[in-house]
Amino acid sequence: MTAPPTPTSATPHTARAAYETGSAFWIAEAKRHDRRLEWLGTSRLLVFFVTLLGGLWVLRSHPGGAAWLLAPVALFVALVARYGQERERLARARRGAAWHERNLARLDGRWAGTGPTGEEHVRDQHLVARDLDVVGEA
Repeated sequence: MTAPPTPTSATPHTARAAYETGSAFWIAEAKRHDRRLEWLGTSRLLVFFVTLLGGLWVLRSHPGGAAWLLAPVALFVALVARYGQERERLARARRGAAWHERNLARLDGRWAGTGPTGEEHVRDQHLVARDLDVVGEA
């Protein structure tokens, strides 16, 4: 699924609609990836325990027949890799939703005080640094 286009127009109504659409898209993506993560986590746990118990049973009853363990181990490794990919996709979807929400807050005038202030870059020894008000909450 591809991301919705970001607003390029200067009109606030068009920008608002684009940000709302983008926010809804990324929130839906985050929910979808969150459900997949739950499913993959449960599957991973199930495969691990089935492999462990099956491996113990095979090693106890048929010591030479442990070659079948390669398939569940490979499945477990694939599930671990897929889980990592889904976790990255979930983080990306959450960043996309947060970006659109920040832009909606900016359009509404609610953004002041929500980001980094930049105070660490102000040098007190500069004569007009505080008067210029280049950094701060808004």
